[in-house]
Amino acid sequence: MFKQAEKVTENGLIAFQGLVVGLGDKIDISEIGNYIMYALQSKEIECARLACGIISDLSTTMEERMGEYLDDFVPCLHEILKDKQMHRSIKLPAFHALGDLAMYSGNAFIQKYFDTTMTYLKDASKMSVSVQGQSEDVLEFLSQLREVIIDQYIIIVMAVGDQQCHDRFLPHLPELFDFIEVTARIEGSKNPNALKLLIGLIGDIATQFPQNAGVKQKSTMAYIEEAIVFL
Repeated sequence: MFKQAEKVTENGLIAFQGLVVGLGDKIDISEIGNYIMYALQSKEIECARLACGIISDLSTTMEERMGEYLDDFVPCLHEILKDKQMHRSIKLPAFHALGDLAMYSGNAFIQKYFDTTMTYLKDASKMSVSVQGQSEDVLEFLSQLREVIIDQYIIIVMAVGDQQCHDRFLPHLPELFDFIEVTARIEGSKNPNALKLLIGLIGDIATQFPQNAGVKQKSTMAYIEEAIVFL
């Protein structure tokens, strides 16, 4: 369908997404993967968004076999996240796609792309809490971005536990707890869903690092207790 159109099309991507859902792990992405890459690299918002969704669907159906395609997809997703000219509506599904790859592709993702993905997550975390002087629509986007980031950190923590690579995550904990605290103070009573995600993330971190004194201290700070009481 893409060859006939001589380009990646929205309708073609929608049709392929239906095939992924219908065929599950029987799908062959050896050729179609190129078109997913083209869609990610394009400046067409809808095509790139659909491609991110397809990667998420493929990850849940193919699981560890997606490790074979990380070198095709992850650099494209990283490029979307660092490209300041890319429309912000693409950033959220790109984060979701990365999270699904991290969760389902297993050790392959952790070994090769953990550090760079954490860098992008930390950069996005800092941007998401820069709320001073922003317009209403930007504030709404930043709120959505914070929720996506929290969700991705939850996935990364789960992946760290599954792959038993806690030492690689330890250096990121101080900045992560800084982000959690600032986010809790920004959201306050305005966004219960974000607070629930934060509490869940803190619980996951505490589960993975039960003997870490710093985690114990950070997990019992007053603002966390206030959030729990509010919920």
